[in-house]
Parts: sequence; structure tokens; C-alpha cells
Amino acid sequence: MAKTVDQHSTVENFRTRYNELATDVGDISGLRTDAKGNIIDALNSIEDKSFFFQEFIYTATSSQTAFTGNDAFGNSLVFKKDRILVYKQGLLLRSGDDYTITNVQSDGTYKTLTLGTGATTGDKVSIFAFTGSFLTVQGGGSGGSSLFTETAANTIFNHNSAGIILNANASPSVTQLDSGVGIQLEGVTKVDGNLTVDTGHTLSAPTITDGTATITGGVGTGFSSITSTTLTGNVTGDLTGDVTGNVSGSSSLATSITATANNSANETVYPTFVDGATGTQGIETDTGLTYNPSTGMLTTTAVTATFTGNITGNVTGNASGTAGNIANHAMSGLSDVNYTTTPSDGQILAWDNANSYWEPVNQATSDTVTEGSSNLYFTHERVLDFLSGTSTTGEGLIAGTGITLAYNDGANTLTITGQAQYGDENVLDFLGGGGLVGGNGIDLVYADGSNTLTIHSDIESGNGLVATVEATGENTLAVGPGKGVLANANDVALDYEVVNSAPSGVGSTADGHLWFVV
Repeated sequence: MAKTVDQHSTVENFRTRYNELATDVGDISGLRTDAKGNIIDALNSIEDKSFFFQEFIYTATSSQTAFTGNDAFGNSLVFKKDRILVYKQGLLLRSGDDYTITNVQSDGTYKTLTLGTGATTGDKVSIFAFTGSFLTVQGGGSGGSSLFTETAANTIFNHNSAGIILNANASPSVTQLDSGVGIQLEGVTKVDGNLTVDTGHTLSAPTITDGTATITGGVGTGFSSITSTTLTGNVTGDLTGDVTGNVSGSSSLATSITATANNSANETVYPTFVDGATGTQGIETDTGLTYNPSTGMLTTTAVTATFTGNITGNVTGNASGTAGNIANHAMSGLSDVNYTTTPSDGQILAWDNANSYWEPVNQATSDTVTEGSSNLYFTHERVLDFLSGTSTTGEGLIAGTGITLAYNDGANTLTITGQAQYGDENVLDFLGGGGLVGGNGIDLVYADGSNTLTIHSDIESGNGLVATVEATGENTLAVGPGKGVLANANDVALDYEVVNSAPSGVGSTADGHLWFVV
């Protein structure tokens, strides 16, 4: 009978009944199902494993695709998603590729199956519906209703849409994925080969170790060596080995640091650094250097030697010698260079004696250069003063014969005026006095008193003829009284005509005729 407690039972009765009930029911951890949240979940998982099998057989008509309702034996089609096997003419069809399911009911069952390709008249379509076991995937996919599918290339893939949990020896089994995780491995996992993380993604773990070295919480321990092009950060612990490269930063010395020479005949062995906390500070005194661990500085009164290597930090004092390379230093870092403003193109450095530094300034032009005492700037005023003779450097222009200079300093003008040196009298005296000579048949008569020079032909002396009348196309020659005309040239010709008597109209005869009357 049921173990109950009535209203008249004592606390002891209740305790006894409860213990009996707990013993009869048992502890929930003893369930062999993965659903151990409560008794209801466990019982539902058992119900899901109960098995039922039903076959529906249909004879297809021409090009029939949808199958629903009663089959050949009067059984009405009903099935659960992912709980059917479908055959056509004995060949297994694949969900999603060869058929789809529709007509879902309120209880989650389906009542219609649709082929992707219409069947042939007389084809047998068998639908095997079952329940029980685990309901596999809910996301669906090209692989049908099984949890995993193997491809022709022998690869296996899953079909669920939420993710995968692979339990190793977890008890109870983990059934809930962590937030943001798609594939979750529960239990110790070994990878026998390389593990590659795609570009742009991160490999995260609280601790990463190879059994010797460990990285935990950003701290590395157990490393036998570190190889890096550039290492930025703090190193805590003892270092046994060589350091190749520059070291920049502070060093807290817990013990001494000893430099050991390599097998090089010319190598210098550096002295031991000693922690100041032990009561001894500094480097070996024979080097002339003193190291103060509290400030991290090296000091010395003087060092005479060649230093090879890099120095990171300030050097106070004078350095005498040649630096091998100052390529990493800019002029702007020098103490006597004022670099408070960025220089511009074309500027030069000029010394500022008041501030005792060099600074970038614009290059000088004729507008900014101070004028000297001997080479003076060009100005119109200075040129005119020089040309007019009013400057202190002498006269540029000197007036000559018949030339006068007039300089107006206020108006900045210099006027040059020329005066005539010869008049009409001078010209006539020159021409009449031999400057002009008469030729054949030409006479010159100069009257100095009246300032006239007459030029005429000398006909009276028989030396020539002169034209007294000139008209278009003809000339009239006048021969003086008592004078004749002598034609003694071969190129003189006369046209003549012999007549019996003088023509009555001699005066109207044509020109050029000579009349002879016989």
C-alpha cells in the first residue's frame, strides 16, 4: 500500500514513512538516463525509449507526389519528425533530398509526405513510422534523420543545429553547451599532432604548458630559453645564458651578475655587479666606475678607453673622441638648438647670441639684409645723385661743348640740353670759300655781305648752253648774241626737206625740220 501520513500521525511516524519512501524510491543519482534534473524528466526520457513500429503502404498513380490519409490497408498516415524510413520500389529515400514532410498537427505529428519527383503508376511507396529510442537531431540537414552522416569521401559530419558535446568520462554527462561554444569536449583530451588556430582567432586557456614551461595568468615559468626579435616586459628570476641585443630598463639585482669571456683572445671580461642590499655597492673599483643600484646609474670621475656598444640613458660629462655612428640622433636634440617650433622649407639656422642657441629662421632677402658701408642698395635717388654730380662718390655725367645739365633733386629729374654750334653764316662761308667747287659750265658767286651763293651756267664764255624755258616734253635753248651752234658730235642728226619755195605756213611746220629753198 501507499506510504501515507494522516493528520493524527506523530513526527516520528512522519520520519519513519519518509525514510521508507526514500529507501523505496532511491537516490536520483542512480538513474541511468542522461535526464536527471527531476523524476518527470527521467520518466519522459524512458517514455521516449519505448518502441512502436508501423508500416504504411501506398500504390502510386501517375506522377503522384503527395501521400496522405489511408494506405492500402486502411491505416491513416501519421508519424513523428525524424522517426520514419521511406522506400519507393524497395529503394531507401533520403529526407530533404528525395522527400519532405508537411501537415504538422498540434501534438507535433505529421500527416503528409511529398516526393521530390513524381512516382510512376504502380510504384509501391512504403513508409515505416516508429517511436522509442533517442530522438536524434532537431536541426535537420542534408544527412537525413541520423545524428551523424558519412560521406563518400569517408568524412563524418553532424546535423544538429545547436552544437556538439563530446563526453569522455564526465559523470553525470554534460548536456548543456557553455555560452558561445559550438563544439565542447568534456574530459581529458589529447591531440597527437599539430593543433592549428585559424588566422584572426585566439587560443585561450588558464594555463598552457608543455610539461616544463608554463604560462599561467600572463606569467611564464620554467622556460629554459627565450628567443625573440624584440622582447618588451619584465623578466623575474635567474638568467643563465647569453643575451644578444640591447637591454633597456631597470634592473633589481638579487644576486651578482658575472660576465664570462668567450673564447676570443681580444675580448674584455666585464666586472661583477654586486647588490647594494648586501652592503657592497658598485663594480670592481679598478675600472674607475661606480654603480648605484638604487638609482641604476654608473658614475666615474674619468674613463680613458674605447667604448663599444649601445648606451640607453643620459651621459653627464664631456666625451673626447670619435663617435662611430650618430645616425639615431637628430640635431633637434642638441642643447644649443632651439626646436620649439617646427622648421619650414628653406629655413636656415642662425645664432641667437642673447639666448645662446641656434634657431631656424627664414633666409635673408634684399628686404631683410642690413646695408653695408661700401656696397649700397640701388635706388633711383642714388643713381640721379651720382649722374648729376651731387653724390659724395663723384660725378657720373659731365657737360661738354654745347651740352648743359639741369638736375631737379626734388622732382628726381635730370635734363640734358644741347646748343647749336654752327649758323647759316658758317655754312655759307664754308661752301663759298672752297667747300663747293663749280664744274664744266658752272659758275659760283658768293656774296658774303648778303650771305648768298649763286650757282649758274657759264654760256657767255662758250662753255655751254642753259635751258631758259622748260615745258612738258620740250626744252628751249637760248644762244647768246653773236654766238653760233657747233655740232661736232656724231650723235647729232637733223631732218631736212628740199622745196622750190618757202612754204606759206612755215610758222606751222612740224618741229625738227630744216628747210632749204633752191
